[in-house]
Amino acid sequence: QHDFAARFGAARACGDIVAATRAAHDLKNGAGTIGAINVQAAAAALENACAHGAADEVIDPLLQAAARALGPVVAGSQALRE
Repeated sequence: QHDFAARFGAARACGDIVAATRAAHDLKNGAGTIGAINVQAAAAALENACAHGAADEVIDPLLQAAARALGPVVAGSQALRE
């Protein structure tokens, strides 16, 4: 999920809210699987906003929060691979 923000942003840029919602959903589920509770909560809020057609002013800060929460998880995962 290291490319989540890029995939989510690309879907939104194309006007594909279904793909954006799916990306948030997938992040939420993946985070839950590994116990990344902060990422899971942020992704759930983002998924919910997308599913309910929230405006960009709502979605943008939720995306930023999800990306911030995901950053340390991705960094930790990469460190384990090295």
